[in-house]
Amino acid sequence: MTSKGFRIVAERMVKEASVDGESEFDSFARSAFNRFYYSMFLDARKTLIELGFPGNLSHKRIPIHYRDTVTKKIKHAVRQDSKEHAIKSKAMLFCRTIAKSLEEAYAVRKIADYMPEELVVIKSNGEFVLGEMELEKVKQLGRLVEANTRRLEELWMGLNN
Repeated sequence: MTSKGFRIVAERMVKEASVDGESEFDSFARSAFNRFYYSMFLDARKTLIELGFPGNLSHKRIPIHYRDTVTKKIKHAVRQDSKEHAIKSKAMLFCRTIAKSLEEAYAVRKIADYMPEELVVIKSNGEFVLGEMELEKVKQLGRLVEANTRRLEELWMGLNN
């Protein structure tokens, strides 16, 4: 399944939760949190593989890998001239953004998967909230991961050409 496939499933879960009423609302809503997380996890994992890193890392290790291993490899690949220094700075920012976004979304995914006693609530504006995170924030984190992995791949290709 692709990251796009997970986003499509997540959106369907949101719709189901919205029309279901009370019987299975929580199950559908927490499944949406879960699927949105997995879409960004797949984006991040795919980019690691594209960049030549192992893709078999755990959920907790992928952000650490971006923050440590990927950034170290970027530092070694970039010479110190000003043009490449700017590229290095951008790539490092992309890595930090990907790592932070994954960690935030992973925290709420763990609640969704392992803490059924913590229910999804609906705010007055219709937004789903689990723990302290709104579903819209998880979607936003996913968009950040998607955009930054794409940008990182483009920069990486430029460094290696």
